[in-house]
Amino acid sequence: MRTVIKNVLAPQEALSAVNRLPASDFGKGGISPNLVEADSSHNFTITYIVGRRGLPFGAGITIAFPQHGWSPPSADKNKDGYICAETTGSASIFVEVDSTVGGRRSPHVSGWVAVKVMDGGLKEGDKIKVYYGGKGRNAPGAEVQNQPVKTMSFVMCHTLNPLPSFMGDVDDEAFPGYSVFLNRLADEPKLEVIAGKANRVECVIPTIAAANESIKAKFILLDKCWNPALSTDTIKIENLTWHDGSPLFSATGEISKNIDFPSSGFPIRIDIGIKAPDDLGFKYLRFSWRGKDFISNPIEVTRSSQDKIFWADMHAQGAQSDGIGEPAEFFERARDWFFLDIAALTDHSDGLCWPLMMWEQTLRENKWDVLCGATKKFNRDGKFVTFSAMELSSDTIKYPSGIPARNHRNAYFYDEDDSVCFSWREHPDTMEWFRIMDGRRYMQIPHTHEYKLNCAHHNPVHERLIEVFSDKKSGENFHLPGKSPTEDYGGFLEFLKRGYRVGFVGGGDYHCNVPGRHYPAKLKEGYMTETCQGGCAAIISKRLTRAEIWEAMSLRKTYATTGARIIIHFSMTHRGSETCMGEEKVTELADSSKRRFSFSFALTAPLKEIILVRQGMALIKLSPAKSGYDDSFLETDYNAMTGKAILVDAEPLAGLWMEAKSPPMPPHKFIYYYVKAVQKDGDAVWSSPIWLSDQPVISVIDREND
Repeated sequence: MRTVIKNVLAPQEALSAVNRLPASDFGKGGISPNLVEADSSHNFTITYIVGRRGLPFGAGITIAFPQHGWSPPSADKNKDGYICAETTGSASIFVEVDSTVGGRRSPHVSGWVAVKVMDGGLKEGDKIKVYYGGKGRNAPGAEVQNQPVKTMSFVMCHTLNPLPSFMGDVDDEAFPGYSVFLNRLADEPKLEVIAGKANRVECVIPTIAAANESIKAKFILLDKCWNPALSTDTIKIENLTWHDGSPLFSATGEISKNIDFPSSGFPIRIDIGIKAPDDLGFKYLRFSWRGKDFISNPIEVTRSSQDKIFWADMHAQGAQSDGIGEPAEFFERARDWFFLDIAALTDHSDGLCWPLMMWEQTLRENKWDVLCGATKKFNRDGKFVTFSAMELSSDTIKYPSGIPARNHRNAYFYDEDDSVCFSWREHPDTMEWFRIMDGRRYMQIPHTHEYKLNCAHHNPVHERLIEVFSDKKSGENFHLPGKSPTEDYGGFLEFLKRGYRVGFVGGGDYHCNVPGRHYPAKLKEGYMTETCQGGCAAIISKRLTRAEIWEAMSLRKTYATTGARIIIHFSMTHRGSETCMGEEKVTELADSSKRRFSFSFALTAPLKEIILVRQGMALIKLSPAKSGYDDSFLETDYNAMTGKAILVDAEPLAGLWMEAKSPPMPPHKFIYYYVKAVQKDGDAVWSSPIWLSDQPVISVIDREND
């Protein structure tokens, strides 16, 4: 049964805010230009036209400026986003720029500007013009976000006391983290952000295919920020071959080396049917466009059909909480723009239970049904897999240092009709989350904010994976007293130190409706904005079905990347048997046998280094310049983008064991290893761990989940 648990009704003040102030009485707003290109800079004029009621002395308007890459409004005439204003009426006006909402920082809305009427009043038809980025040729301008959006609102409120009482108190329990815009105009400034001109071609091919298997190569034109482009001066792809120079073949014969994109219908992509090569190993498609050379992601050609690698972004927020984009649009972009195989939209659960849409401020009490309807519509076995999901983001506790006790975990449900949605604000206890979801088929994936994950709380049956990289950077950290509120907090290394058996995934955590985009959102000082590009999860499964992808995630058959479609294989040979990443080998405490780790890879840029990590510390580092270390060695090919490494740990196990903290883990001793590869362009990949243990742990956990 699909359930939404709501204990607290929205206050009447919030619900009444759904009714916007009519333009005839309270005026209307507009903005010029109202069609702008992503990552551009402009001098904007925001115009407010006074309505029939006029603006008496002391009254005014307040404007909320968008975040996520826009210039924060500034009172400094030399800074991007400089604000100045004038009026056509006879009164004078006073402008106040306050990005912290009267000293109380809002976690979701900053960048407010208030314009107050002084020395008289304004009558119907008078105008207030606010210049965002300044006025005149030499003004600094204001920068635009680097991702497209159909409708971007500059929230405009009519108020008798412009700052700061125009808004509900976002720290009050009555307003659960989602700002309530009081006295908002029905007709306010809106613009559209569109993608730019084509700057590159992205080509995506399957990551694993059998020799001569029929596959598709997908091409799309992208702008400089990796958004699907809306114009181009070159439609021709030239010199299309495999990277070793061998030609492409389709089922009917050789494919031309030159292919044309359509000249209309942007954003445009083309799919061509080709045959995988007949020789085995790692391959890339190579081609040129507008005089530049490009390659596809790598493909591994195998002897016969076997496990394949599918790509997922299962962490993002949309318009139903504190991001932009409706669920249907999100899944459409994930599938058709960024060629993902798997996606989940993890809106914050307090937003899903809050009956107002944040930016539109329209009433929507069935948000979970809207999300589940979209996952049902877009899930197609063999084509594209979706899961209904929510983010539980308990930030209500703060320590004396002021650091929030971040405890963010994403919950995923196998069946939309056997799911439950509840507000984490009303149920902030992690152990209560497990109790509420008990009896349903669900999975919970913690995600780290560098050092800020509550590692004391864990359910080994339902937490099989951990997100190690997102736009909040890598969580590859132990607890640090200066950055973590208590010793129970840290990155994913702190999680592993406790003996938890979790595989690795990457995720986006974007709030700007670009699932799987391999490009960071802009970081602007003073705004709560993504700090780097998002990651992706590689999921290893024979087929792309919801059942088999769920099973693969449950068995930790995953690895994490910074978003690049890197291929890796990682295994350990110990005392004659092989253990693959995500698995466990049971052995004696006094074992002194060598552990031999095999690592093969196909990257998307030249290799910088390979690191074998043991118990959270770098044990062996190899690079193309340093290809040997004791019994370990590295071999590379094709410009150091493909290769294999053997990494050997010969140290006796007796002094290496960690002891698991229990509960929730059974008392045992363990050692964990994983491998990390870093490219020269900064992209990276993390294998899931391999564990040595003095007694079976994974088999017990997996049996409990059956």
